[in-house]
Amino acid sequence: MKSLKAKLIVVYSFALVFFISFLLLFINYHLRNEFTKFLNSELKQNIEYINTYLLSFHKPVTKPLFTNEVVNALKSIALKSNIRITVIQHDGKVVFDSNADPETMENHLYRPEILKANKDGTGISVRYSNTVRADMLYVAKYYNFYYIRASKSLTNINALVGSIIQNILIAGIAILIISIVVTTVFATTFTKPIKESLKFINRFF
Repeated sequence: MKSLKAKLIVVYSFALVFFISFLLLFINYHLRNEFTKFLNSELKQNIEYINTYLLSFHKPVTKPLFTNEVVNALKSIALKSNIRITVIQHDGKVVFDSNADPETMENHLYRPEILKANKDGTGISVRYSNTVRADMLYVAKYYNFYYIRASKSLTNINALVGSIIQNILIAGIAILIISIVVTTVFATTFTKPIKESLKFINRFF
């Protein structure tokens, strides 16, 4: 009976651990996916706004001229929106970046989001940035003669999702402990009549 009782507890515990693990993976994936979609939409809106701003200075824009006024305005947009703005020529040369000196930056023509933008008009990529030292979401759009790329750190999203997952994990552990206690009581109650019946039968054999 002790063996049956232990098996009931172990099987139920493993089933609950599996369910909690699956739930954590499911929530983690969907939360990150939804937050990334929202951020992607926000960056696309910023790109359209930046392009409209550049067009107000040069029509048509074949090679944006980055005067002090334009540079300061773009840096202000980047600061207020908490994003990084990069403008890249059709040949991959960086002509503006809100976080770094374009002259010191390598050619961006083969960056994943730029390659995708060149092919489909818009490109998206998630990767680690050595410049800002964080995981970034990059969104780039091609405007015939140049690319506008907007990117944002995923640090806050990662921290938020991590906090949610941690709270769910704590709740899951609490539920697991309570469930094991309840299962132990149930298993004891369930196996007790069987144990007594076996004792009664053993008296005659």
